[in-house]
Amino acid sequence: MDVEERDINKAPPTRAFLEEHIDAKDFLRFVSTRSPVFKTRPLPASKKEAIDLMMAQPNLIKRPILVRGTTNGVFYPAKDARPRGFDELEFYARWFDVVEVNSTFYGQPRAKTTQTWADRTPQGFEFAVKLFQKFTHPAMFLEAVAAGAPGASDEALAAAGDVRLADVDEFKRGIEPLAIAGKLGPLLVQFPPSFTAGAAGVDYLGWLLRTFAGYPLAVELRH
Repeated sequence: MDVEERDINKAPPTRAFLEEHIDAKDFLRFVSTRSPVFKTRPLPASKKEAIDLMMAQPNLIKRPILVRGTTNGVFYPAKDARPRGFDELEFYARWFDVVEVNSTFYGQPRAKTTQTWADRTPQGFEFAVKLFQKFTHPAMFLEAVAAGAPGASDEALAAAGDVRLADVDEFKRGIEPLAIAGKLGPLLVQFPPSFTAGAAGVDYLGWLLRTFAGYPLAVELRH
């Protein structure tokens, strides 16, 4: 919950910044893995190798990059001042009655997880849940798929990017505990600037809205 988006187009980050904010277990998520550079060299095999490459070629850093915010010690108690078993979500819900869920953009929601969210928050609290990136950011989704399946053919990647009703059903199952608890706010349908008002885009947006009819929706078009 203490994660924010920071655009680094104007000033490439320092090595210290990358060291602090890149996850050692998920470092490829921060690398533009579909860059032509990787047609002649393998993907980095470690966080250190990824950072070395980013420092040499800043254009290989995904923009925007996800970084840790500064809410600990500002809003949340500092980590060394927290009691045992401190729950950030429960604490947050004492002060606010809605939260935007960004994790569902990077992976399909899981009912087991969303049930715990419902259990740990009071009545009247709502979760505004961002739609999974496969529905709105196909290029970003395919980058993630390619990073996890080095050597996959273009045909296989294209097939993986096809939005199917099974994807819709999986998302709906994941948010069902929130809906049952009366804690589901709007689904955030956030499109990138590359999404345009051409015939194909309008048709797809109409299909998506019909597919998630029955849920409150908030559509963001970035232009």
